[in-house]
Amino acid sequence: KPLIKKFPEAKRWYTITPDYVFGHSLLDNAKAVFEEFGVEHVGNDMHPIGHTEFSSFITKAMAAKADFVVFFNFGKDTINALKQANNFGLTQKAKILVAWSSGLRDLEEIGPDFCERVYFGCQFWHDVDAPVTQKLNKVWMEKYNRFPSYPEASQYMIVKLLIMGMEKSGS
Repeated sequence: KPLIKKFPEAKRWYTITPDYVFGHSLLDNAKAVFEEFGVEHVGNDMHPIGHTEFSSFITKAMAAKADFVVFFNFGKDTINALKQANNFGLTQKAKILVAWSSGLRDLEEIGPDFCERVYFGCQFWHDVDAPVTQKLNKVWMEKYNRFPSYPEASQYMIVKLLIMGMEKSGS
């Protein structure tokens, strides 16, 4: 929604989606947002997890004259897709949204040249005023001299919730 509002002239959106339940959920939600804002969904390609060849999807997105191309994939799939998008010149023809990014780890592997004109979704905010987030940031910074990435913060939160559940149930 924020990018649709920021770029109201971008009316043609193309999606590239991993073919599993979470990918389908992201696509379904995006279609609802597109409809809500009057954005045209000009195409979608599904791919299996671990896919390495995105050129046919990228050329279809370019042929569709998409204003935005949305990658719903994650991790290495996204890294491969972005590098190929850059090699094909897609980043010069359309804006790109990586909806589900692992954050700094992706950016480090992709490199700054491949991140130009790309918008990354973020699932972990370091500046949230929540005690558990602030505690994690402090401990992580002291130990590793950097903030935790999304996957690292996610694993911490999962373990924290499991421990809380065990304590609450007394087992």
